[in-house]
Amino acid sequence: MSHALEEIKHRRFTVKQTDITISADLHLCEPLMRLYIHGLMLPQLNDFDSYSGKQVGLGGAVQLHIAQDPTIRNNVKKLSVFLKKTADRLFTDKDKQLMLVARQVLQSI
Repeated sequence: MSHALEEIKHRRFTVKQTDITISADLHLCEPLMRLYIHGLMLPQLNDFDSYSGKQVGLGGAVQLHIAQDPTIRNNVKKLSVFLKKTADRLFTDKDKQLMLVARQVLQSI
């Protein structure tokens, strides 16, 4: 990821800044953020069973119990939907509160 960021900086891309609350430097990193979310985060969150079991070293009784907790599974599903909407800018007018949260999350990703 750091190599990709350096390449982005060296190429001096011009970006159309549609959201003035996010700095121009962070807009340059948007392709990296999309890659990180769609390539790493969403596959793990959407396939929670595969990434929370013995095959990835989480085979302890407590860890398996936590992974099967319906509340945690629901939270992981909601987080996955939120990250996808954030990366793809799919929020609607009824999601105004989530849009505000998404802006803060985008800056920290």
